[in-house]
Amino acid sequence: MRKRGERQEYFRIAADGWSRMLERRYALATSFRKVTERGLRTLEDAPPERRERLANVHELYGFLETELPAMLRRWRDRQEDRT
Repeated sequence: MRKRGERQEYFRIAADGWSRMLERRYALATSFRKVTERGLRTLEDAPPERRERLANVHELYGFLETELPAMLRRWRDRQEDRT
């Protein structure tokens, strides 16, 4: 939104907008984990050193996929306790 005569733009975000944005980001962790899973299947017969970096990223996204939703729930609980 712009105010008349100004070149600057103003944005307004809903009270829970950041949480909703993070939820969408968290969903990407599942997508990335699935991509790395396919990559690891493709490299199934490759030497371990060739798979190592992809395996590490796969493990990271698996961790994020399970941990981030729990963090978001704790955040929401904390916000509810404040009201």
